[in-house]
Amino acid sequence: MHELPLVFFTVLMQAVAGSFILLWLIKLIPAAQLQTSGQQFSLAIFSLWPLLALAGLAALTHLGQPLRALNVLFGLKHLSPMSLEIVMVLIFSLLGLSTSFLLLKKVKGAPLLLCAVLAALAAIGVLFAIANVYFLPTVSLWSTPWTVINFVFSGILSGSLLSALLLYAFRNRNGSSTSFIYIMKPIWGAVLFLFILFSCGYLFALNGEVSAIPVWLKAIQVIRILLLASAFLCCLLMNLSTQITGKLAAVTTAVIIAELLGRVFFYELILLQQL
Repeated sequence: MHELPLVFFTVLMQAVAGSFILLWLIKLIPAAQLQTSGQQFSLAIFSLWPLLALAGLAALTHLGQPLRALNVLFGLKHLSPMSLEIVMVLIFSLLGLSTSFLLLKKVKGAPLLLCAVLAALAAIGVLFAIANVYFLPTVSLWSTPWTVINFVFSGILSGSLLSALLLYAFRNRNGSSTSFIYIMKPIWGAVLFLFILFSCGYLFALNGEVSAIPVWLKAIQVIRILLLASAFLCCLLMNLSTQITGKLAAVTTAVIIAELLGRVFFYELILLQQL
């Protein structure tokens, strides 16, 4: 599949962007701020950048040559969606890394807050910029509200689980509390439930527009929904008073695999339209 690098780029980049946004929201809530140590939070933020590097590597693999990324930037004068996507990713990367540098240097106050807020806004821009690339009037199966919903919710869902996993993984380094998990659990449940509904609605909508979806593509979407449903049940039944690192890792992995499958399904839709 030629678009496989884009599958990994979009899913990983949106997970990083969503996680960055939610980590800073947790940090800015006074009640939550008391329940996570500075070191715990910083380590969680630092851990996002290897994933961002993997996403960037996947994007370069798709381009074939790194210099082609510079050529795409020339499309800015026409406000090309792909050019805007690359610019938003670059802005988020620079602001996010700058925020991490300030955390590393233990800078506090207005400089850190300003940089973090700008980076979070850029992360929101990344979620919508990636979705906008595929909102193409010439591809009727992509030019629907489902495209924006699926792409943006993907970042929020995977980001919420990834941020909780990272915070929990780095707990107790400074005797930090795990009470933030109680804040995150309703977010997982609500987003997972909505995402499952959207996914089912998306599949039914496609059945009305496409006369014959291949069986293997339907199977991919069914497996994806089953993975999301399993993650939802696991979140509901998870006993937060016990050790949950393995469970969190399993749920996060299941959701990311589900999103990778969903993205494969999405890219294959353009081939169906050409039939």
